[in-house]
Amino acid sequence: TKDASRIEGSKSFAKDVMTAAGVPGASPPRPMPARLPTSSFFRSAVFSILSRVNEERRYAMDFRELTTDPEILGAFPLMSQLRDRIREDTFLAEVRREQAEGYRLYGGFEGDRLVTLAGVRQTHTLARGEHLFVDDLVTLAEERARGHGKALLSWLAGRAGEGGIRRIHLDSRSTARGFYEKIGFTFSTSLPCSVDVDEPALRPRKEESAGR
Repeated sequence: TKDASRIEGSKSFAKDVMTAAGVPGASPPRPMPARLPTSSFFRSAVFSILSRVNEERRYAMDFRELTTDPEILGAFPLMSQLRDRIREDTFLAEVRREQAEGYRLYGGFEGDRLVTLAGVRQTHTLARGEHLFVDDLVTLAEERARGHGKALLSWLAGRAGEGGIRRIHLDSRSTARGFYEKIGFTFSTSLPCSVDVDEPALRPRKEESAGR
């Protein structure tokens, strides 16, 4: 029947999609038809398969905390893509100093290759209460837009939830706003700001100094 033919064609194309995605056991792809079916069944079948492949790929990644000197030093090339002020000869000492204040460095690996990295702190403030703050989140330039950063955040959210933490906060660059909004972050009206301690406008006026 017409429906049976449509279902069979959708299954065959689904196998081709699995093969292209590297799913074990998939048969070699057939030549693609000039025009693909447009039925709702076809679209839902392909979407379901691609979603499953993405889920399997996400969980195939290895997430772990970087604690040893070699592990932390190995993260420098990736972290330097995000933080241009850091230097390799002082990177380990800076991380160790932050670790003494609660900072933790986590990496996402594909095999032995570090592809995504996050620096986080579990902290408590009067404004936000108990929360996980993400200081750093970066993915290899050539691996971006493939779901690695989201996968690492998802893993961190799971760990935070298990520890009773209900919120994640971070300071986003304007160029990354779309990424964070897509995965559920909401943006507040407050904006991070800073000032140099030697800023002239901060210095007391002479009459104020004389009155002390």
